[in-house]
Amino acid sequence: MPDIKQVFNEEIRRLARKEIKRATQALCETVVVLRRQLSDQKKNLQALEKRLSVLPGATPFTASASVAAQAKKTMRLGAKNIVRIRKKLKLTQGTFAALLGVASHTVSLWEQKKTSPRPAQKEKICALRSIGKRELKKQIAALEAAAPASAVASAKAVAPAKKAATVKKAAPAKKAAPAKKAASVKKAASAKAAVPAEKAVEVKK
Repeated sequence: MPDIKQVFNEEIRRLARKEIKRATQALCETVVVLRRQLSDQKKNLQALEKRLSVLPGATPFTASASVAAQAKKTMRLGAKNIVRIRKKLKLTQGTFAALLGVASHTVSLWEQKKTSPRPAQKEKICALRSIGKRELKKQIAALEAAAPASAVASAKAVAPAKKAATVKKAAPAKKAAPAKKAASVKKAASAKAAVPAEKAVEVKK
């Protein structure tokens, strides 16, 4: 004899599936229609963008640019979001700071909720958030290429400073030499003056 409880459960499941399908059928059809409309709107938008780019003096406009601008306005850049973006890009605090044009200590303060980025820095963070991997690698390579050049420039700037310091050290030494010479001349003069005095004393005797 079959289990009555199991039979009831199976019948309830069958009836529930039937009712759910009937209730959601209209919704599924609506979703299909909306998807078709969305696809048609995307095609129309692309056609309008092409026509707009052909017009003289027209400002280029893309849907992605408008979406990015809207995202910049609505995005809340808290400490957690900054950490999440940096880890998503697999960047250290130093590299992340170099890409934004700030010090690594500044990024550390952002992530510790001690300070918050300025509007211009927020825009840069949002731009990095939507950047591609290839573009990110190009920017990092450009930073690495610029780093040795800046090191050479700083070394060149330090060299004249060292040279000036050595010149300053040599200058007192040069000034001291005439003073020593003058002192020796004075001693020789006093010695010469003492010789006639001694002769005069001997003559008196």
